[in-house]
Amino acid sequence: SGLASILRLLKRLDEAEPLASKSQTISTDLVGSRHLITLSASHELAAVVHDLGRLDEALSLQMETFTAIKDALGERHFQTTKVTLLLARIYVSLQRKGEALDLLTSVEPVIAEVLGVSHP
Repeated sequence: SGLASILRLLKRLDEAEPLASKSQTISTDLVGSRHLITLSASHELAAVVHDLGRLDEALSLQMETFTAIKDALGERHFQTTKVTLLLARIYVSLQRKGEALDLLTSVEPVIAEVLGVSHP
């Protein structure tokens, strides 16, 4: 949910988590687990869970989201890039820096193509 995203940015994670979780559950019930609305909600929940320090749970959520988004939209879609960046952040938090670097290396050309090489 948008509110969960705002609360996460404000570091009000205890308030953000139930909203993000509810958003994911409702989306799954209404449109299914592979719908882009649900995948976006799953991505937000993974971000909240990561920020709460529950790294294994965040990794599991984000891996599922990453795989589904990549399958649905392809590797060169902006949404796939967004999901990839959070997955890399989770890997860094888990001290799996090699895997993070591999992801970032694979997504850098897409970012340059979508945003342009002069984008800050």
